Amino acid sequence: MNKPDTDLRTRANIDSSDNRTSLTVEKATRNDSGKYTLTLQNIVNTASLTLIVKVLDTPGPPSNIIVKDVTKESAVLSWEGPENDGGAPVKNYYIEKREASKKAWVTVTNNCHRLSYKVANLQEGGIYYFRVSGENEFGVGVPIETKDGVKITEKPSPPEKLGVSRITKDSVSLVWLKPEHDGGSRIVGYLVEALEKGQQKWVKCAVVKTTHHIVQGLKENMDYFFRVFAENEAGLSDPRELLLPVTVKEQMESPEVDMKGFPNHTVYVRAGSNLKVEIPISGKPLPKVTLSRDGIPLKPTMRFNTETAAECVIINLKESVATDAGKYDITAANSSGTTKSFIKIVVLDRPGPPVGPIVVSDITEEGVTLKWEPPHYDGGSQVTNYIVLKRETSTAVWSEVSATVARNMIKVMKLTTGEEYQFRIKAENRFGISDHLDSACVVIKLPYTIPGPPSTPWITNVTRESITVGWHEPVSNGGSAVIGYHLEMKDRNSILWKKVNKMIIRTTHFKASTITAGLIYEFRIYAENAAGIGKPSHPSDAVLAIDACEPPRNIRVT
Repeated sequence: MNKPDTDLRTRANIDSSDNRTSLTVEKATRNDSGKYTLTLQNIVNTASLTLIVKVLDTPGPPSNIIVKDVTKESAVLSWEGPENDGGAPVKNYYIEKREASKKAWVTVTNNCHRLSYKVANLQEGGIYYFRVSGENEFGVGVPIETKDGVKITEKPSPPEKLGVSRITKDSVSLVWLKPEHDGGSRIVGYLVEALEKGQQKWVKCAVVKTTHHIVQGLKENMDYFFRVFAENEAGLSDPRELLLPVTVKEQMESPEVDMKGFPNHTVYVRAGSNLKVEIPISGKPLPKVTLSRDGIPLKPTMRFNTETAAECVIINLKESVATDAGKYDITAANSSGTTKSFIKIVVLDRPGPPVGPIVVSDITEEGVTLKWEPPHYDGGSQVTNYIVLKRETSTAVWSEVSATVARNMIKVMKLTTGEEYQFRIKAENRFGISDHLDSACVVIKLPYTIPGPPSTPWITNVTRESITVGWHEPVSNGGSAVIGYHLEMKDRNSILWKKVNKMIIRTTHFKASTITAGLIYEFRIYAENAAGIGKPSHPSDAVLAIDACEPPRNIRVT
């Protein structure tokens, strides 16, 4: 008894007798399927019997797995069916993927009925392994796996903006920009080729890693075409060609910066967005362009930089912020001269905070007036309104006074007398609300007090019907001008003072006429200002309400 590629003496039990032979395979698997040959032999002859045995099991591994048609986000797998189908036809295939940096396999599909499948949604630049398993009515079989990792990349797009930066009598200097898309893997170099006008064959000039190259050894006054390829792991890109031939001869031209496409030399970008500005330039040789702000050359960074191409300078600004806004000077220079221009970058954003300090004035018992300056930076859009908040310093809670303040001042009313307040101002435009500006703390009270007492009054004239009183203004007016006085009097024997004037007294003297002849009177004065009526003066000297004695008349000496 024998089976190709199998030693039945170790894999099976063979039992023979005079009239029968049996073969027993324990725990059979798909690998035990195949042809079994029984050979009987004696001295007369030899006889053989071949049996085909099928072990019903899940399929064996598919074969010849190939990865092809790789792009920056997909790959196509193809394979052949299992040599051993497990005794039942393979009706379906399972496809799995695994990133090289991870251990876990991820199911791509469990429903593939062909011998090829396009795996999509792969990570650009990633390295993947793939495996395929067949499925029959007994289950999913053993997988076949790709031996090597596959990098998800495609050939890059052509280089950008190929142009000529300088021409001499025997050379042409080419410049270009890197491809817009690298295909998912790093650009390893650029192939430069030239074609002399009238010839058919392109000539390889150089393979370089930079985005510029000087093609030398050219024939003076001859015309040449040039093209450049980018190369990555997947191969060469399509070429970027100069549309017109270049005549090899010395050229000189002063630089120019063309700002006609930028009204008011201004460009706009929304805060957080990217800005790419292409400003046409000309000049031979190609001018060197520098960008400066406030006289300081702009230091290129990954976020903010410039590139000089054959016919333009490109300003790249990523994730713009308010501080990027401003005027930038452009200087273009070559051996033929220098020219200057400028560009304004406006970052459309919420405004900066109002400018302080907040001036607090006109403090009364229930209100104040606040004034401030507009923001230094309006966010590229006019400030539409200000938002004013207040809080009592005894609490951390802010409350809104007004969100529609049109000017940079407001009179805040209905405040509590004696309470200490702080105020907060914000500016708003169509892009949002600024950071806040806070005032100093202020106590709501009058900035002045009642006046002090006037001087002790004195009597300037007495009759039985009236007494005229005079006085001086107070030493202290309490911080507010005295607006008038009040006069009181009383009988010397009484303790009750009564008011003499009905209207406020605007002068420092008054004639009291509501008196009774023969009584003795005292007088006192109060001063009044915007805060109210002050304390009284000391009482005047007592005065008797009688007519003065007439002097003797017609005196004669005898």
